[in-house]
Amino acid sequence: MSSVRVRPGPPQLFVGIVADLKPLALKRIVLKASGEGAALYRQHGWAPLDEPDTWMELRPQGPAER
Repeated sequence: MSSVRVRPGPPQLFVGIVADLKPLALKRIVLKASGEGAALYRQHGWAPLDEPDTWMELRPQGPAER
């Protein structure tokens, strides 16, 4: 009998991530989705940003990113 390890697919992965974040009581969680992945995420309750042009991103700069 062989041992097979099953990796969680995208639905299980992001359901688990959201569950892990729930105790933090965040107001929102933002996800960067590929064109191919957007339809899958929509099936699980994700929606495009209402005002994407008003969002900004802060990227920490570590030694490897300079």
